[in-house]
Amino acid sequence: MKFSCPREPFLDALQTAASVAAARSPKPILQKVKLEVGPDQAFLLATDLELAIRVRLDQVDVNTPGEAMLPPAQLGQILREARDEQFVLESTEQGTVLRLTNAEFQLLGEDPEEFPPVPDFQGQSCYVIEAEAYREMVRRTVFAADTENVRQALSGVLWELEQGERLVAVATDGRRLATKTAPVHSRLAVASGGPEATAPESGTGPSIAWPADVIVPSGFLQRTERIVSGQGEVEFYVEDNHVRLRHGSVSIHARLLEGRFPKWREVVPNPSQPELRKTELVAGPLLSAMRQASALLGPDDRGVLWQFDQGELIISGQGTELGQGQVRLPVAWEGEKLVVRLNPKYVQDFLRVLSPEASFTACLQSSEAPVLFVTEDGSNYVVMPMAL
Repeated sequence: MKFSCPREPFLDALQTAASVAAARSPKPILQKVKLEVGPDQAFLLATDLELAIRVRLDQVDVNTPGEAMLPPAQLGQILREARDEQFVLESTEQGTVLRLTNAEFQLLGEDPEEFPPVPDFQGQSCYVIEAEAYREMVRRTVFAADTENVRQALSGVLWELEQGERLVAVATDGRRLATKTAPVHSRLAVASGGPEATAPESGTGPSIAWPADVIVPSGFLQRTERIVSGQGEVEFYVEDNHVRLRHGSVSIHARLLEGRFPKWREVVPNPSQPELRKTELVAGPLLSAMRQASALLGPDDRGVLWQFDQGELIISGQGTELGQGQVRLPVAWEGEKLVVRLNPKYVQDFLRVLSPEASFTACLQSSEAPVLFVTEDGSNYVVMPMAL
């Protein structure tokens, strides 16, 4: 194997691939990044056996195809300190040689044949979502997933496809639940063509198989949110109990989580119910008020009180050791007073994923009923109240 490549694009690709490589593993080869060089293109591959990633290298000049195992941290350190615009990698009997204008390094590594296979994004039918919509869908839901791993299904995010036109993401830890809906469309694969071939036309019908209970791991979503940068499209499909996603030069896949997800639609109140009382709130001022009201709470103090009464919302927190405080916000509220106690962390988690100027509707029924927050862009958030 011998090829040359621009230094800075390679560094970016190496960092992306290394984010999936296992930090610690009984198998040292999983801590490395595999380089695959074909006749006219090259890829960097990494996996921790839960996630796997393949990053395409552009602008490569291939002399001899082949494979090599690379130490990402050490190689990255060398290339960051270099000033060359190009570098050369070449396989030898002793390992891999890195050549720069005034430097040469011998990289020892494992046999590439022992590295687990990392499949490419297959040239088949898939669904497509805009990159910005994908990032927002992940941000609005993944924070509500269970981090204690009591039930595996709750540690991920449920993806449901509605009529082949909308993707609904749902996350819950049993005490709060977040949903976000985003538009998608289908893309049918070209029958004859390489792995990159897809049909130029896109449709919106449910023409692609979609299994039930697609529960995507939170770690996959958090990594892909960082990888899916800028504009463009995100392609994804589910097959063989795996979710596979591609954006630009990066494709990444993960095994779906097993288990049964709760019947979440039974938990989300219907905003059109006549017994629900509604008011508009703004994320930025409310988040600031929540931070102030909860500042004097200790780890054993129970939540903050929301009191809606004649044109204002009074948010108060009472700490057993540090004191108490309250913040008043003007709101459009008429009629009988309503008081509910909420976990400040759960409310702030939701407010932090909204822009400060974003407005949403708070729907409340009583001190004991779930509180529903509804945004204008297809996001719902349900919080179970704490006992008064």
